[in-house]
Amino acid sequence: MSLGPPPDLWRNAPFLRLWAAQTVSLSGSAVTKVALPLVAVTLLNLTPHQMGLLLAVEIAPTLLLRLPAAAWADASSRHVPVMAACNLLSGLLITAIPVLWWMGLLSFGVLLGTAFCLTSVSAIGGMFAAPLLSAVVGDGQLVEANGRFGVTRNLADVSGRSLGGVLVSVLSAPVALFVDAASFMVAAGLTMAVRVPRKPRHDLARDTASVKGLTLGFSLLLQRPFLGLGLGIVGYLCLANGVVSALLVLFMSEHLGMSPSLIGPILGVGSVGGIIASLLVGAFHRRLGAQRTLAMAVATLTGSFALLPLARPGALGLLACLNYELMGSFGASLLLITLFAEVPRQVPSNALARVMAVVSLMPEVSTMLGAILGGTLGASLGVPRTFAVSFVFALLSGTALVLGLAWRRRLVLKRQAMVGG
Repeated sequence: MSLGPPPDLWRNAPFLRLWAAQTVSLSGSAVTKVALPLVAVTLLNLTPHQMGLLLAVEIAPTLLLRLPAAAWADASSRHVPVMAACNLLSGLLITAIPVLWWMGLLSFGVLLGTAFCLTSVSAIGGMFAAPLLSAVVGDGQLVEANGRFGVTRNLADVSGRSLGGVLVSVLSAPVALFVDAASFMVAAGLTMAVRVPRKPRHDLARDTASVKGLTLGFSLLLQRPFLGLGLGIVGYLCLANGVVSALLVLFMSEHLGMSPSLIGPILGVGSVGGIIASLLVGAFHRRLGAQRTLAMAVATLTGSFALLPLARPGALGLLACLNYELMGSFGASLLLITLFAEVPRQVPSNALARVMAVVSLMPEVSTMLGAILGGTLGASLGVPRTFAVSFVFALLSGTALVLGLAWRRRLVLKRQAMVGG
């Protein structure tokens, strides 16, 4: 039975509800991206090594849960209830942090455990989002839909992080976390309002709960050269970025002397680069093609690290942080939207969650490893020198992978010419 063409995105009620739910939860999450590390720095007085561990623990659940959750998502037809439950549970976990602090029970270990649980819930809910989005929009609308989600994500960073800095400055970091908790409750209600027509499933979904089903995501990805090489680029650059991310708030607060009311807007304004990339990604693809768009994204991301080792209190420090946020968010959005939009075009729909899990797993695992490395290097070398190491690594590995991508493309073209001849 033909389901007919999907409606225009502006007239697609399920998509609009899903979009609204993501907008609300992402805005609140952006508040937490500022408030949670400031809780760690201002209330618990964590060291650079502990800050690295905190970021690593926030990412670690992806190692355990991302692929099993993706297999569950591929085999399930209850994407909406699971996503709504994850939003609700996230709100409760975030609420627990300020409550425990006011009770005098918040410690570094408790914060690590709460962050681990919060990321675990997020990892499960995130895997149900990809098949749900593909169910409410058509294949021809995926780039546009992902672009809109990219704009929303970056607008949420601008507004949420700026709001987070103001809330932390005016009300305190624990109170700011209540804003995020409330946003997840609202997002849960909006998600439950999404209605998706059921679509026929194929035999490929039968082994989703087995080891074979979990490895299917890897095999399907590696069979497609563009996706495999793009994933490698993401992994290397996220390793370098994890080194910086673990120490950035600490660096801005202690080394550059910035107040929370300034840190939040700087982190938020940086997302303007992501908004621009999300709006222009379609034009870049039409003009440059997917591979050249990836190369431009890698060059931009590498350039975002360049000024951080030179940062000093004052104008130079402000410029370095803005450059990192603006160029980094531009390049990252361009890279990830390109990769994510290509996955549904090249893999079966009922293996989509597992392949998306692998694609999502690489940046998070790389960032986690980079955070651990960043905490260790920051304690031994100092933060500025650690940033210099991160820039050199990004420069060398990014250049090598871009050259490998170009070489792989020439090899494919040569084989096609031999076949044609």
